[in-house]
Amino acid sequence: DVLRGTRGEGNGKDLIHLQYNDLDAMTQACQGVHTIVHMGYYMRNDQFLEKHIGENTVNAYYLYEAARLAGVKRVIFGSSNHVFGFYQKGDPIDSNALYRPDSPYALSKVFVETIGRYYSDRYGISCFNVRIGNFATDGNSQPRDIRASYVWLSNEDCVQLFTKLIEYDESCKYLQMFGMSGNDGCYFDTSDNAVVGYVPKSNGAVFREQLRHTPGRVRDGIDSNTLTRHNFVGGYNNSMTIHGDFDLEYLAKISADYKEEPSIY
Repeated sequence: DVLRGTRGEGNGKDLIHLQYNDLDAMTQACQGVHTIVHMGYYMRNDQFLEKHIGENTVNAYYLYEAARLAGVKRVIFGSSNHVFGFYQKGDPIDSNALYRPDSPYALSKVFVETIGRYYSDRYGISCFNVRIGNFATDGNSQPRDIRASYVWLSNEDCVQLFTKLIEYDESCKYLQMFGMSGNDGCYFDTSDNAVVGYVPKSNGAVFREQLRHTPGRVRDGIDSNTLTRHNFVGGYNNSMTIHGDFDLEYLAKISADYKEEPSIY
């Protein structure tokens, strides 16, 4: 479903519920809208054909096409750091790096980023792709495990970043950048973020020592801190198959030469 609303009392009275693949309804909902922030996504790594291709990518087409038909000026897409997940920790990774997706989820994010690039080049819509790090959708105000502390986006910084992007120079037709707080040791070069005036206030490193002594999130019965003890930046996603299952044999293989380095992990 798509929810459309305005800043208000939060009582839902100005929300609209509709289906992404109803182009007429989507176009009607976009009438008079200047900017769309697209955050709706199926996030699990299972059901690659049904969900990631059948819904995430197809639905994104309907959103961009509705935006074009309705004359929307800007679409901001919540992409993911996982589009670069098969780079190694310590590799230089800036916003112009080549894609190296680490999972079914990341593959569909790559595709939707290129939809935005196309609608920018072909139709002149201002399209921004924001590669979000780790955002606690459960409302938690701190990183959820050790890996997250390197790519964390706090609630406060998230609000600041997307406000800056909504208000940024209308003549800018395309941006790709990272959505992360000012985390010490971040896997990614986030220096481009200053272009829009974004100055993060939070730093995931302040939680890191605490997280070293705290169990991570449980994924199929496995602590997420165990699933990230390898040299790739994608974390637990790197050990997944195209079907979204953890491949423990592959995890053992990529973990074999891992050496913990406090400055990186």
